[in-house]
Amino acid sequence: MASKHILFAGGVFERLESRRQPSSDYEALMMTAPGEEPIPSADEIMELREAVAESIEALPAKHRNTIKLLMYEGLSLREVGQRLGYSDVHIMRLRNAAYDKLKTSLTMSIVLRRRYEMAKTWDESATQWCAHIGSLSKPNKKMDFENLSDRIEALIGITFHNNQEPNPEAFTLIAIPVVSYLRAHDWWDSAEMGLLLARKQHDYGHGNITRFGLRGVTVRLTDKYERLANLQFTKDFLEDSGSTVPLVNETIADTLHDIVGYCVVGLMLLDDTFKLSLGENYGVTSDNNRV
Repeated sequence: MASKHILFAGGVFERLESRRQPSSDYEALMMTAPGEEPIPSADEIMELREAVAESIEALPAKHRNTIKLLMYEGLSLREVGQRLGYSDVHIMRLRNAAYDKLKTSLTMSIVLRRRYEMAKTWDESATQWCAHIGSLSKPNKKMDFENLSDRIEALIGITFHNNQEPNPEAFTLIAIPVVSYLRAHDWWDSAEMGLLLARKQHDYGHGNITRFGLRGVTVRLTDKYERLANLQFTKDFLEDSGSTVPLVNETIADTLHDIVGYCVVGLMLLDDTFKLSLGENYGVTSDNNRV
């Protein structure tokens, strides 16, 4: 899968740049062995470099510094340990943790997901994004509606007012606080969420999303947010008045899952995996661990 294709920062680009660049598309095709991908252009290599650099910069400081000393300065593990004041064993563990975090970050990079086959089926991609968003969230029993509204308004501004393609962060910033709230109430399971989205995809197909693309997803997110805000207002009003609130929590949970679902669909549109077909066993999972 992805780990097979991604050779970390130095390795992948040194290997690519050491090969003679073709003078034309035809020559590139002729130089490519059967089943092998064409050599990236200089612009594509630069884009990949930037994606790797962004992933490294996004790491926690101790992991980022470890990788930079190992990969950019070429220090040995012992030299890195001496520089940072860690024992050999500790720096080895720190290196392994840093590489694991970097591999995960690179696997979810939109640029790299577009370039390499990170997911072979629709459901695989959806499950990857659900797990990624889950890994970025922390349980939080309070929902900041104003902040969530601001993030959706920012997405509206990008897609409608500026007529631009949003960055993946536009969707993850909306989804993370929602998943944090779901996790705090024990309403979140990454694997189950992936299965739910796959079932809905089976019923709806591609056309209902591809017809309007990212703008359509933005509209649907806005609708779901307005429904959520209204449900929460009704719930608070009924609780304040001492009335019972039958099933309203379940309704809120469903709406929250819908918001996350559209964020995942937006991310899949960005990484070009939304048009993939469902896998044969999309309704079956062997890993039901919570993330």
